Amino acid sequence: MSDNEYSDNSKTGAFQPTPITPYLHPRQILTAFPSVTATPEVVTAIRNGRSVNLPDYSDAPLVKVFANQQLLIAVMHRIAGTLFQSKAVLYGNNEPLPL
Repeated sequence: MSDNEYSDNSKTGAFQPTPITPYLHPRQILTAFPSVTATPEVVTAIRNGRSVNLPDYSDAPLVKVFANQQLLIAVMHRIAGTLFQSKAVLYGNNEPLPL
């Protein structure tokens, strides 16, 4: 029997742990900032540098904006209410999104 924790233990019925990855999930980065998932139209506006309305009703001055569950595209600063302006855009308008 192998002592490797990733070996096939299905015959013995032993617990098989999932492999531990050295990478963080993107939503676990900058945990003090709320996360918002934007629609494709809003993502296009953010990538072109426009201010946009986002569905975030917290009082946080900065938010993380995602194009999907894992693709962080920008960190945005609150201007007023739900209106946000880009502080750091990770994928500009000339770069293809890695979907």
